[in-house]
Amino acid sequence: LATAHPHVRGDKPGRYGSPHSRAGSGGESLREHFLQETIQPAVTLRTASSGMKNRAVTALLSEKTSSDHRRVEDALRPILERGGQAWRWYFARMFGVHAAIEPLLWSGPWCGELDVERRSTKSAWLRRDLLRMGMDETAVDVLPRMPLDQQAWSDAARWGMAWVLEGSSLGNRVLASMAPTAYRQSQFLRGYGEKTAESWQSFRNALDRVGQERLDADQVADSAIALFRRLGDWLALEGEPRA
Repeated sequence: LATAHPHVRGDKPGRYGSPHSRAGSGGESLREHFLQETIQPAVTLRTASSGMKNRAVTALLSEKTSSDHRRVEDALRPILERGGQAWRWYFARMFGVHAAIEPLLWSGPWCGELDVERRSTKSAWLRRDLLRMGMDETAVDVLPRMPLDQQAWSDAARWGMAWVLEGSSLGNRVLASMAPTAYRQSQFLRGYGEKTAESWQSFRNALDRVGQERLDADQVADSAIALFRRLGDWLALEGEPRA
């Protein structure tokens, strides 16, 4: 995804959405639904035992990014409801996101507990998924990449972008259960598998710790918001895919 970039209007986004972005009966987002249904007990236990009382950075991010997050999910939902080729289109567009951003995002300094090597493999997952869907290597290589701001990214901006990318693993786990059968075993949708909860919570813990030490929380949030909006532009760029 991208960075602190162009704005997208509220009626025109698209995100790691789902055929049912209001996944639960209460209208929660995919991320909230997965937390409540799958990993919240483990997260609560781990958080309570972590000794980290001040979680201001992640709390601020959750609050400030929620509306942009939902708008992108809501825009993508009717496209994915069409099934079939709409899902392959979605995978191709997301490959364009991750292939563009991963080399720049994860090449900088990060704290050791994040296991950057593991987190920077989503474009490789998508490539394998697209090959299994019938695309050849050349076709994948020439897929369009999402344009990026070429300015140097601050630490705060990189953490904000990583928040969006890593948080998507929660929604993707829900998508895996909603996707057509042919797409349910996608590595991109399965992500970290049973370690999704652990991976997301370790990222949150690291962000809170580093945030307390040296990050401007508002700048982190601004970067995450801008990435959601750039992603909305990217997924809306070519309109709905052909069936």
